[in-house]
Amino acid sequence: FDFRGGRWSIGPVVDFTTKRGNRFTTTLQLGEQRDIGWDGQGYEALQVSKILYFGQTADFYDVGKFKKLENWLDVNIDIGHDKDSSWQGWPIPEANDPAEDKTSINIGSRAYFWESEDFHGGLLGKGDYAFGDHRIGVEAGPFIADKKDIWKAGLTFRNQSNSKYDTNNGNLVSIGVDLDIIKTIHAIMGWFKSAER
Repeated sequence: FDFRGGRWSIGPVVDFTTKRGNRFTTTLQLGEQRDIGWDGQGYEALQVSKILYFGQTADFYDVGKFKKLENWLDVNIDIGHDKDSSWQGWPIPEANDPAEDKTSINIGSRAYFWESEDFHGGLLGKGDYAFGDHRIGVEAGPFIADKKDIWKAGLTFRNQSNSKYDTNNGNLVSIGVDLDIIKTIHAIMGWFKSAER
């Protein structure tokens, strides 16, 4: 059984930086999540959920042994959803195949504790909880980034448990890269300007 989907949201972001360089952002946005599911045997479903998104970040510099601490909290609140599903083309009443609450919470921290001339890095830790599924996710692992934090690459180990769908539980090892689009555009523009000289 497969579920695929996407989420978008739009709204204000308040960004505050202290004299020491510590940075705080608060985000409050409205959006939508669409999930399409199928099992390859005749079951198909489309769930559309209205989402209220709240995000909070807090970045601190030179905290004890840490060069930098990036902390975040993301909350997606399902404020209304519906679901259309069918079996081999026959509609399934929503009472028999209800929409699942898409409310979720994610909290994490990225701790930088080493640096060289061009790179810095440390450890990432985060956890998440999905209210509709009751799924609990915990992951951790090392990461490395360039000094301007344009990109971050890491290796994470994830454990997922408590899901009411047994196939969602288990362990996962993954390699990922985060790319800051705005910083990437600035870096490319700076490269072109220096090449013109």
